Amino acid sequence: MTIVKSPYNFVPAPTEAQVFTPDWADKVSHDVPFEDGESGEIEIEITAETPIFIRNGHAKPGENEKPTQEFSHYIDSNGQKQYFIPATSLKGMVRNVMEIMSFSRLNKDLINDHRYAFRDLSGSTNQYMTRYKAFEIKGGWMTEDKEGNWKIEKCEDLAFIEHIELKESFGLPFRDYYLNKDPKGKNAKDKYEDRTVKEISLTSTFSKFQKPISEGSPITLKMAKKDPAGHNGRLVFTGQPSKRKEDLRDIDPTHRFSSSGKTREFVFFDDPNPKELDVNKDQQKDFKFIYGHDDPNNLSPDWKYWREKLKKGEKIPVFFSEDNSGILQHFGLSYMYKLPFKYKISHLDPLKTYSKSRDLTETLFGYAEKEDAFKGRVMFGHGLAEKSSVKELKTVDAILGGPKASYFPYYLTQFQENGKHFTYDDLNAVLRGFKRYPVKTKEEKSLIGDNTKVISQFKPLDKGAKFKLKVRFHNLKQAEIGALLSAISFHGYSDQFYHSLGAAKPLGYGKVKISIKGLKFLKKSAEEYMLDFENLMSSINPDWLHSPQINELFAMAKGGVDEDFLQYPSVQDYADYKKKKVNNIEKDLDKLDSFTETFELQDLSKNLKPFALRLKPQNSLVLDFDNYQDLSKYLNEEISVFSEFTENNKKIILDKLIEIIESKHKDSLKKLKKSAHWSGNITKWLGEDLKISLQNKYGLGIED
Repeated sequence: MTIVKSPYNFVPAPTEAQVFTPDWADKVSHDVPFEDGESGEIEIEITAETPIFIRNGHAKPGENEKPTQEFSHYIDSNGQKQYFIPATSLKGMVRNVMEIMSFSRLNKDLINDHRYAFRDLSGSTNQYMTRYKAFEIKGGWMTEDKEGNWKIEKCEDLAFIEHIELKESFGLPFRDYYLNKDPKGKNAKDKYEDRTVKEISLTSTFSKFQKPISEGSPITLKMAKKDPAGHNGRLVFTGQPSKRKEDLRDIDPTHRFSSSGKTREFVFFDDPNPKELDVNKDQQKDFKFIYGHDDPNNLSPDWKYWREKLKKGEKIPVFFSEDNSGILQHFGLSYMYKLPFKYKISHLDPLKTYSKSRDLTETLFGYAEKEDAFKGRVMFGHGLAEKSSVKELKTVDAILGGPKASYFPYYLTQFQENGKHFTYDDLNAVLRGFKRYPVKTKEEKSLIGDNTKVISQFKPLDKGAKFKLKVRFHNLKQAEIGALLSAISFHGYSDQFYHSLGAAKPLGYGKVKISIKGLKFLKKSAEEYMLDFENLMSSINPDWLHSPQINELFAMAKGGVDEDFLQYPSVQDYADYKKKKVNNIEKDLDKLDSFTETFELQDLSKNLKPFALRLKPQNSLVLDFDNYQDLSKYLNEEISVFSEFTENNKKIILDKLIEIIESKHKDSLKKLKKSAHWSGNITKWLGEDLKISLQNKYGLGIED
């Protein structure tokens, strides 16, 4: 099995039949409390286990400015920085975990419901080329009216023109710029703004002729050359993705190689009576998304250039395809433009089957839709940093981009019955589910290379930073309180599983431990509320605690796998994963397996103990052992039942460990000198504070 690299993975989303919708959802109100409703407060402490960064949202960058490098903060009355984690970040983090644990739906509000696009030049009969060549690609001029509507004025014809011809007939130096040289300016904008281009007129008269695409090929291209007796037309330039070599047979017959790279531009021939094509609103929306219209970080330089001219009432060149009825199919700014997929995210399972009924997460956190809205009953405070725990690190340079949801080998469940990938052209494709970043043991450096234009800079806080906050809630049922506590604490296992928070999670930043420090104004303990939630979910799915959703969630929250595979693949890897053949060698198509499959993990959920068992009364331990080996075997069997020892039993264990240490039992001391026993067994039995106290008293556990 090929292991594909990815810093993220997915937890399966429930089908509509699996979604839990509480029978009290339509009775939730801010005005009329439940008879059994409770209001209260949860005190929380967050500890950064790796460096953490959350960008300062108060400092909005201006146009052409980079985002601030500063961690989220405000300036207090003494002029000092006070770092904090915004409540919205914390709320989103906990909500996502609750959605998974409570079998709630994928949150449509957090999903970019776009029609993604693709371009695949790897084969003449693949999905892209088949759709692209279904109808002739033509040229035209797009306009925008005062209401923002777009139309495409069709040209009489479209032809290619060689860079050699541009140099000889127009004095344009593109051939010299790009022949065996990587272009400094790769965009159409760079060509149009070249000094020599600005000095000439792009309109002229041209004649057309056919030329074989390569020597001996039956396939020909429609070419153009300047001709005083020809037809009126206009030169159109597109981007230059790479250096090139030319087919020079017309100049020197001894040159027998074919051209590679882009060696041609275009001529759009004037139509004296042009016809117009309407661009509908969906096509306009899809086009803008493809070219990053509303995303400054992904805005196409060419679209940025052309849209300014469009707004000024100028016509801009586009390439397009129309069907036999004269209906626009698709269009773009280059000849081989990206094609929009047939379907949006919302057209696919499970989203397309989801009903309007409210799931458990929506009843707690609220929702906002066109027809209906409800304010949540859970309020998060900002996480305020403890000054003594904060250390700001130096500026980090990193590349934080990754594949979009358009990358179907990762984001869609694979494969089809014929062995091919599902894509967004397939209505029966299924979304993978909730996207999660597995936690890592430490932060990593980003490989920058030559990608200096896409670097993000930020100043993280070092690991060990602590933040405190309060979560207040109003009119929650006891099972709802339990759901909230379970999402915060990973169902009471907060010492073993970690949340991911903030930026640069793919690089290992933002691994945080969340501890519940206290409850106020409530009737029961945190464990008892979580038992209520557990009983509720088990009544719907008796195997809830050991379900695939819980297993995948907890496995990614634990980490501890080979982190070499938790990296972004190279650009070439992304291309190869979609191919059946690489370097002329047959291979299987690749896909992103689930996290537990990828790393061949045992079912982690089997180690999770239900609260019905964990809340069983603990009798006082009787420890008749004189050595560490026998003691550890017994205690590990006991803690597997209870998950955590009572304070009384921790005291009994502490006394026994002191007794064994002071007896100077040789084999026991040999083991207790090793740090692994203190970070593992002894921490698990005693908790962090008692472990540190004992370790410092006797100076043990300092050897690797």
